[in-house]
Amino acid sequence: MDNIYVLCIIVDNHGRYLLIKEAKEECKNTWFFPAGRIEKNESIINAAIRETKEESGIDIRPEGICLIDHIPKDNWMRFTLLARPTGGKLKTFSDHHSLEAGWFTADEVANLGI
Repeated sequence: MDNIYVLCIIVDNHGRYLLIKEAKEECKNTWFFPAGRIEKNESIINAAIRETKEESGIDIRPEGICLIDHIPKDNWMRFTLLARPTGGKLKTFSDHHSLEAGWFTADEVANLGI
């Protein structure tokens, strides 16, 4: 299966969620959880750590899978992991991975429509 993705829900010690502002043209400027395609021969955990670091600058410790989405007709699957931040520095520059990153309360996340 070529279309396997990972999405990370990262919650800090203050109950805030890590979001990134998308850089991809089809969803540019929308806030979302760090996510991306799992590379060939990459584990789900390593993909979660890599994607979160690339998109947000934050290092994480995945704690478990909380959801698996699968659309067989599209040959598509996504693993959603819950994780905790362990270090790193919040990304302050735009690139092809994301435009920015930030910490948001549950109410702020809900207001963004995520």
